[in-house]
Amino acid sequence: MKNTVMLTILFLVLTKNISACDLSITTTQDIQSSLNAIGPNSTLCLSAGTFNLNSTISLNLGQRLTGVNGVVTALQTTIVSSADRIIRMNDESQVDHLNIRSSSGSLATYAVLSYFDVNPTMWSLNIQNTKIALGIKGSSGASILNNWISLTGDLNNGIPDPSIWISDAVNTKLWYGYIVGRNNGAAGPQGFLIGDGEVGCYNSNGLTVTGTRHDYSGTSSFYLVNCDNAVLDNVSVFYSNGFGLDIVDGTDNLVIKNTKVYHSRLAASIYDEVENSNGSYLNNTFYNNNTTNQSNCAGISVAGNPANLNLSGNNVTPSPEFCLH
Repeated sequence: MKNTVMLTILFLVLTKNISACDLSITTTQDIQSSLNAIGPNSTLCLSAGTFNLNSTISLNLGQRLTGVNGVVTALQTTIVSSADRIIRMNDESQVDHLNIRSSSGSLATYAVLSYFDVNPTMWSLNIQNTKIALGIKGSSGASILNNWISLTGDLNNGIPDPSIWISDAVNTKLWYGYIVGRNNGAAGPQGFLIGDGEVGCYNSNGLTVTGTRHDYSGTSSFYLVNCDNAVLDNVSVFYSNGFGLDIVDGTDNLVIKNTKVYHSRLAASIYDEVENSNGSYLNNTFYNNNTTNQSNCAGISVAGNPANLNLSGNNVTPSPEFCLH
């Protein structure tokens, strides 16, 4: 029943801005000039096939850019681009039902970037071969819904490139979808794992993650740094190359509930109670974590006082539920 209700809510969110095509184009026509021609609060529909680009697509106010409707793993419309930022969002804009790829021999920094936008929506995208799939910087009300992200990160830069980067944002929704990291972390000069694929949230407020699955992150799967009032609900994390959940640097009022973390190399979660406040772990299942035996336990590794955490209904195997970091 719970999943049915959430899927109904997701459907309503996804369909709230859907409108008929104001213009439909084929692969022989130019996306940017078509968007400019139809103006704000309009919908550009792309045909099946591959659109090859060499400059950023910039959406106007309220515009929707959409491909042929279909399942996210078998979409018919593809954008291949040599631009550093393939798609740039705008207020109330929406992009959906597209495969997005960097051109051969190039690596886009972002497949989609939202920069100080209001209520942008990115859904049913299949993104591969970019440094960062989705970037949310300074935006409010961003919706990241039912996307499939894989093969992201620069394998040669020696730093942990995120699949999704959220910074200085308010009320970001990351609902459903599947993220596959590189599982390529190696110990850096300070011993940290530096692989690609995490979801990073920095200096933000009101992140909600619901029903999302994240496998094989090259470092911790979710890295929350001063990411206040975040809720992770019904999230699944498998085979993280670091911690499953890395909660640090003043991330206050965190709630993690109904979440599974399996087979992480380090503990299921690290929580910095010295700098964070009011953290809750409720009805989670943490199974067979700390596979390298490099953490003090397989459950929640707490820097500070574990008694200040709200822990209830968690199933941790092997025990104990928490330890000192």
